[in-house]
Amino acid sequence: MPRTVFSIKARIRDHSISVPAPENSTRFGIPNACNACHEDKTSAWAAKALQAWGPPGPARQRAVRHAEAFTAARQSDPAAEAALLAIMARADEPPSYGPTRPVTCGGSTVPASRPPSSRR
Repeated sequence: MPRTVFSIKARIRDHSISVPAPENSTRFGIPNACNACHEDKTSAWAAKALQAWGPPGPARQRAVRHAEAFTAARQSDPAAEAALLAIMARADEPPSYGPTRPVTCGGSTVPASRPPSSRR
């Protein structure tokens, strides 16, 4: 198993495999599950292989959406605000992303997506 970042102080072997999103490797330098094993191949190879299997599913679309939004935010891109608010407003996002109470950012308000009790 490849070593993955577990915390600031440790790199450990991890048996979890994230949803493959090799386009995030090409665009943002984010490691992907395909190339963790296929080290002799490029992320472009992995993206092409996945395209041959069919369109990206919801989890892969989410991984790309998050990479785009959070990378923009790290780069202080003004477009990041709308992208992050859009993620928070989606009812299909994992509980760790949507707000438990209304959030106002830059004049936009995102209503609570789920009550706190449903976010465990």
